[in-house]
Amino acid sequence: MALGLPALYILDASLKENARRAPPATGDKGERHTTPVYASLLGAALAVMLMAPVVGRPVLLLAGTALLFYVLGVLIGILLTIP
Repeated sequence: MALGLPALYILDASLKENARRAPPATGDKGERHTTPVYASLLGAALAVMLMAPVVGRPVLLLAGTALLFYVLGVLIGILLTIP
């Protein structure tokens, strides 16, 4: 589990780089909404956590929980910094 935590740093750096290169959103009426990438990460975290008991691997539950905390932490950070 601990060996997988550095992957979150790499994921974060990759997401930030992709966000810098993404074109600005048009047509939004000042509304906040999540992106498809966020929904995919959230879905992946939940899928891993749901599959952990099925396959009997508690480490998958921990990895899914770590990914879920990362995704929720990013969401909270964004909501607090962007007006």
